[in-house]
Amino acid sequence: MTAKLSDFYVTKVMTALYTLATINDSNNFYYVSSPITRSTLEDAIDYIADTAGSVKAVVGRRTALAPITKFAGYRVGVGATESAGYPVPVPSTLEEIKRTGWFGMYYGANFIDEQ
Repeated sequence: MTAKLSDFYVTKVMTALYTLATINDSNNFYYVSSPITRSTLEDAIDYIADTAGSVKAVVGRRTALAPITKFAGYRVGVGATESAGYPVPVPSTLEEIKRTGWFGMYYGANFIDEQ
């Protein structure tokens, strides 16, 4: 019963968020259909920030957002590319991922997963 209620409310919230994001145009919405990589995610966040002014949150299914935990705790050094650079750990993010299995913020955006 609790799972059904949870699914019902998650669906209502996601529908409301989608409706709000697409009322006027797609400036507040960015759809990614391929697996999420660091560059894809950062490009999406940059696009929304450029067109809408800021990114309040990234919302998605936990299974779709889960690959972000593989790179959210690391940064590529200044001047290096993702493929050629050595990742630099971000201790606070790594600790959060180890402690909770998730992260709350990446690249200035809050992350909300629907479980």
